Amino acid sequence: MTRRAGLVRLCLLEGRILFRDPALWILCLLLAGLTTVAWRTTKVGLAEQGRLTGVLLHEERLRLAGIQERAARERDDLLAKGQPLSPVLFGSRHATTIGHYSGGRWMTLPALPTGSLAMGERDLQPLGYLASVDRWQGQKESQFSSPLWQRMVRFDVQFVAAYLLPLAIIVLCAGAVASERERGTLSLHRAHGSSGIRLGIGRGLVRTGILVMGVVVSAWGLMALDGVADAYGSMRLGGWVAGLVCYAAFWLGAMAVIDSYVPSVKGNLLTGLVAWVIVLFLLPALVTLLADVMHPVRSRADVERQRRQAYQDTWSLSNDEVLTAFYASHPEIPPSRDARGGLERYAIYQMRLLELMRERLLAVESGFEETAERRRRLLGVVRFASPVLLLQDITTWAAGTHGDRFAEFRRQREQFLEKWDRFYITRIYSREPIENLAETPVFTFQEPLVRDTVAGPAWSCLGLLGAALGLLGWASVRFRHQPL
Repeated sequence: MTRRAGLVRLCLLEGRILFRDPALWILCLLLAGLTTVAWRTTKVGLAEQGRLTGVLLHEERLRLAGIQERAARERDDLLAKGQPLSPVLFGSRHATTIGHYSGGRWMTLPALPTGSLAMGERDLQPLGYLASVDRWQGQKESQFSSPLWQRMVRFDVQFVAAYLLPLAIIVLCAGAVASERERGTLSLHRAHGSSGIRLGIGRGLVRTGILVMGVVVSAWGLMALDGVADAYGSMRLGGWVAGLVCYAAFWLGAMAVIDSYVPSVKGNLLTGLVAWVIVLFLLPALVTLLADVMHPVRSRADVERQRRQAYQDTWSLSNDEVLTAFYASHPEIPPSRDARGGLERYAIYQMRLLELMRERLLAVESGFEETAERRRRLLGVVRFASPVLLLQDITTWAAGTHGDRFAEFRRQREQFLEKWDRFYITRIYSREPIENLAETPVFTFQEPLVRDTVAGPAWSCLGLLGAALGLLGWASVRFRHQPL
């Protein structure tokens, strides 16, 4: 009998034995149940965030409908009186009114169908950002209605897969060879042609496979029940399954290596638990500490303090100083067009201050973002030192709660704000009325293609696969040189 045929025969035999083992199925059903609870718990949180976002968008529709109704009424009144249609300052059709908070539009990031896999950074992000030309006077973000939603319990599928699945593998796979040694049945296995590789790895392969299947089938079934198992979601879920298999193989290899060195079952369990603590807690802490030391990020409180200082410095500028600089940079607008003390002249002064504020605040925020980006790049490299961080990278990518997706949202948001400013500032300076709000800029997040975002998770999956193969190879060498 070839070695491969012997391993297959052992797996089939082990499967028949395990089929009659209630402990395995109880543990498998427990993991499936915890996966279901985690999925539903996260789904409830996402549904509440979706409800709050819907409130924002509904309020926006009512607000814009009111502006459109007033603009139509104002236009009809001007026509009835035979007056020109050029808007009056702060009139309902004036770009100053529509471009400010009253006519602003919310920019939101939609959740993916697989969002219940991992919260990631979802509960740390605002629900939406309001686009307006005077947003530089203050950070106009819609936070969650309660601070509790920003501290949502992270009992998600990521937690079950990253922390509880390894515990189950440790319990089931600890001491596959050591247990036979303690029972004195190694000679019986030797007589049937079994080897340490078949016992130490073959048994663990069957048990680990059943556990992983319980988690995967539960997640896929829940996604199908929610009616979101489309091709796009299934592709991301398939990437998560590949990462989970590699992660489980890593723990199988770790337990096989431990079994090849430790002669007792109790020693296997204790060593496995020590490895669980080191891999899941110590290594991520060291990686985070390294990132904090090399690229410390200033607190948001410090950034907000600099924002307020820039705001105060800008509004302390005198009217004449600001307007003189403005008319010098806009020769197409003669200074005599607007009378001194008029509201139109004040609107230009206010708009120019907002532009100056924008220039100063962008410098403050760009410095913060550059440091944060360097820290993210460092974490992207050193994450290979921690298997749990590799799995987190894969799972948050599959769930759409990865930092790269939020970075893409921020990039598209900044592009939209530049488009918003170009649209409104030109009309504010030229006093061009806005008749139809449907023609104003609207933000829509363009989801990047999966092939454009899969590189990072693919490398994480390869990192886990390489670590798993390395441990399994190490255990194979050890078992090959240790006769039963």
